[in-house]
Amino acid sequence: VIFRGGAILLDPSAYLDVPGIEGSSYVRGESNGWGGVGALVLRGNHAELPQLAWKARISAKRAADLRAPENIIDNTDVQELNGGAGLRWTQDTWSAEIDFERFTSTIGTFTGAQSATASLDEFESALERDVPRDTDIYNVEYDIQRPRQELIHTTLKGRAAHQLDANQELRTTLAYQSDDRDEFALVRDTIQGPQQTFALETTSAELMYHAERMTLNDSTALTLNVGATGMAQDNLTGGTDRETIPSYDAWEAGVFGYAEIDWRDFVFEFGGRFDRREITAQLGTGFSNSETTEETFNFNAPSLTLGAAWRPTTRFELHADLSSATRPPSAIEQFTDGRIPGLPGLVLGDPESTTETAWNLSVGAAYGWSWGRFQATAFGSQVDDFIYFAPLVENGEPLVSLTIRGALPVFAYRQIDARLFGGEASLTVDVLPGVEWMASASYIDGRNVSDDEFLLFMPPPRFQNTLTWRLPWSGVFFDSFISAQSVVVLEQTNFEPSTDFAPPPDGYHLLSFAAGTSTEFGEQELDLGVAVNNATNARYRTYSSLQRYYTDEPGISVLFKAALHFSL
Repeated sequence: VIFRGGAILLDPSAYLDVPGIEGSSYVRGESNGWGGVGALVLRGNHAELPQLAWKARISAKRAADLRAPENIIDNTDVQELNGGAGLRWTQDTWSAEIDFERFTSTIGTFTGAQSATASLDEFESALERDVPRDTDIYNVEYDIQRPRQELIHTTLKGRAAHQLDANQELRTTLAYQSDDRDEFALVRDTIQGPQQTFALETTSAELMYHAERMTLNDSTALTLNVGATGMAQDNLTGGTDRETIPSYDAWEAGVFGYAEIDWRDFVFEFGGRFDRREITAQLGTGFSNSETTEETFNFNAPSLTLGAAWRPTTRFELHADLSSATRPPSAIEQFTDGRIPGLPGLVLGDPESTTETAWNLSVGAAYGWSWGRFQATAFGSQVDDFIYFAPLVENGEPLVSLTIRGALPVFAYRQIDARLFGGEASLTVDVLPGVEWMASASYIDGRNVSDDEFLLFMPPPRFQNTLTWRLPWSGVFFDSFISAQSVVVLEQTNFEPSTDFAPPPDGYHLLSFAAGTSTEFGEQELDLGVAVNNATNARYRTYSSLQRYYTDEPGISVLFKAALHFSL
């Protein structure tokens, strides 16, 4: 499922521990897409019953089509309505919580990507166009057409904890989650209803013992987490089209443990986990999957982590981590077989996928001065049976399949051995009183060891510089700032031309600006902010996005936000 920018950045997780009612209201507007977001969060506690605390939240979003610098990205509208509530009871050493969340969303899918696959000639010419075909006939509007996704996500979660003493606690969590997704493809007007429906239900449980910095001797402290998890899942697929992902049942059980030992200037970490997963799928065997056969797959997934850090002073740290992690294939990676309405192409899974195993090593260092801080990390990974998503290559070139719905690029999951390495570094400097400069760089390289070629869709080198001036205001306005950010992304040169439908896009440079301040009205606090993203309206495409085959990313956008924090 692809979610586009619908999250409300408010943290409603904390309950109120003193009598009263507190709340936050939030609004945000954005010029690109003429979108708006609003949210309200309330938290309360009553003096007559201080053991009981409550919280409630509601949010909504509505946005029209996005605009790239030279074209409208048609049918990228979105609308959301989300809400939830929770209760917490505390009594002596016990606490219990129950929390309910409901998320509903309708998301449009770019129609230009659909029309670009009408024929083989259209697909090939779309890869060479600067802007999508017929872009001049579109207008920015709020009407979400086909293709689109309609989502309903519901979660009910219960937690209980028992404080054994000042450092030790038992925790248990039970959760139920329901995910209903309808996929509406671009079809004739006479066809009604969704072409694909997915009803996924998940029930999970976790039991954990937590010990926080228990003193072993004068120089040694131990933090410990030990627990067990279980999960049962049921997916029912329907709709008018041939099933792309089959109906299936899955269960999973696991045990885990993690220990952190603080000894003088050192911190040592030890972690282990073992999971067992079983999935039973109704795989199609007849015409259009009209006949099915039931097949069961079992996976074991052990993982181990070792780490150490040396902190001789408060300014300096060295750390290293060595881990082995395994991951069973997901149902999408195993069983997808056909056209996904949200993606203009065919996707083929690998039913015979086995567990993916990664061997990871990372080392890093950090050093701080009174006027700044530097930190850097380097990593390397060897991944056996890496589950690789890429175009399907036949006869030395990526395959385009001719179907009754057009010429569709074909993507496939397959297992290879892969090797990845890279690193990132950042430097933060106080250049003047109240003025901070932060610079960062990141690099990652991926190799398909099995075929001796580069991995596709690896992020290219990225450089970021941010300059922030914290204004020395006090009185009516406070916490005021002005910032400017520069992001430079280079062109990805590590690629194999014969394995992708189009070469990587050019590198690009994005400029953004932001400013914000806060003020008070009695006991109420108002935070105000404004930002300009992609201020130069630069044209660019993101290498890791499949939409880069058809359109540029969104252009300039001016954002305004206001958040009011209040007490009643």
